[in-house]
Amino acid sequence: MEKYVDMKSPFTGGKVKEVSTTEERNYKGKTYIVHVRYYVCEDTGEQFTTTEQDQEWYDEMVLLASQGKYQEIVNQENCSIVAESETNYPSKE
Repeated sequence: MEKYVDMKSPFTGGKVKEVSTTEERNYKGKTYIVHVRYYVCEDTGEQFTTTEQDQEWYDEMVLLASQGKYQEIVNQENCSIVAESETNYPSKE
């Protein structure tokens, strides 16, 4: 999702869009799909983030890691297959 925000580009002083999407991020040898937000300068196309935006996706990734919800990425001749992990935790009986 993209939307214009009330902010001036740090590069040109022009208009800025905020983009919300999901992306793959690597953490401790595993790949996680997390929600990310970043800004795009309309004049240059340059992407930039705030510390708050970076912290949001990082916190989500750490939470997913603690729950064992990583993505297995398997490359097979120019195609990728993404399969969600199945983590079985022992029951607390």
